Amino acid sequence: MNSTLKKQSFIARFKNSIDPIPMSWAVPSCDWSSAITSCNANSETVAFDGCSELLDHEISIRGSETLYWTGSGCCTSNPLSASSQTPCSFNRRTVNKEGVRDPLVRSVGNNSITLDTENSSGYSSPEQGGFTVTCQGSGLNNTCDGQRQIGIQGAHYTGQSGRGLWDHTVSTVFPVVVQGHGGERKVLSGTLHVQHNLAHYVSLTTVTSPLTYDSNCCLPTGGGITTSFVGGPFDGKTESVSYGPGCGHAVLTDSGLSQSSLTLQHCL
Repeated sequence: MNSTLKKQSFIARFKNSIDPIPMSWAVPSCDWSSAITSCNANSETVAFDGCSELLDHEISIRGSETLYWTGSGCCTSNPLSASSQTPCSFNRRTVNKEGVRDPLVRSVGNNSITLDTENSSGYSSPEQGGFTVTCQGSGLNNTCDGQRQIGIQGAHYTGQSGRGLWDHTVSTVFPVVVQGHGGERKVLSGTLHVQHNLAHYVSLTTVTSPLTYDSNCCLPTGGGITTSFVGGPFDGKTESVSYGPGCGHAVLTDSGLSQSSLTLQHCL
């Protein structure tokens, strides 16, 4: 895998991990609001059941996610509307409404991405348990949309693209703090711990400057992150990425302080 593809893959993992409340999943017929069950015993489930793009059935999603809420009156089909004053929080896991493991699989033809929060994974430090989202509110907006803190106990991402395979276990060292959503979203802080299970090395990525977005781009259009590596061919090295200007543009500064432009083309 060349260095540019390696950076794109990790940046995509980072973006996916800090956005754990997708509303449309980029597949029109797989809408969260129409697929979610009603609240029962403070939990609700989204079951995608192989739903697909209306005009291209090669693009599909299958599997389930269940939100387990804490706080009275918090359970809602729009998680971002939950109150930070109650307080409200939920744990997001890839299980069906019976609590049985049901990993999410997103496919485009022969390419696929799988998220599993239930099976323990991680070559260096086994992790599992999914995502915990705590509503914090900000300013006059006292909901999860105003501000939320995301802790990742363990999320196992695996994928295949052509003949290429990857296998990552993601958790947080410091929770990721996010304000707003969509084009108004800002990622203020956080540190991700990623175990590269096939290559046997670890990367630590920290938000060094708040990541900003616009409504026409799923990638950051401003801000920056710094990544350090432990083990493998990058042991002891540190690199940084600054995003923008514009969608899909970024600048990589490697451990030798050399800079190169990146063109980021895909979001997961």
